[in-house]
Amino acid sequence: MPARQPIPKELYPEWPDAQIKNLAHARLQLAARNIRRHVRDNIELKSLKDLAEVTGVGHSTISDFVAGRAWPSVLTIAQIEVGIDREIWPRGLGEGRRIRRTEIAKFGHKKDRSRFSRGH
Repeated sequence: MPARQPIPKELYPEWPDAQIKNLAHARLQLAARNIRRHVRDNIELKSLKDLAEVTGVGHSTISDFVAGRAWPSVLTIAQIEVGIDREIWPRGLGEGRRIRRTEIAKFGHKKDRSRFSRGH
């Protein structure tokens, strides 16, 4: 049986506002922030319960992710995006930051993807 993956709040007590160096976790943190921001800034959505109703994702699933009590599934992220017709999954790491090769090596991503870049 594989080891249990620690939940966000266990790894980062200040989730979703913590400083996170793990790039995969940082992307999920941005998704959680984007959900929180969308609900805060949307006139029609007053709460995560409203978001759950619009997206068909359980309120506790959304709430647990935003609060750091659980990691979301890819299906959860996709359902939320389809339900609100907005991307919550970050394309990058915010503010134009790109993943550098040194970070890829540092965080254990196995393959050199240079053959997939433009011009190769």
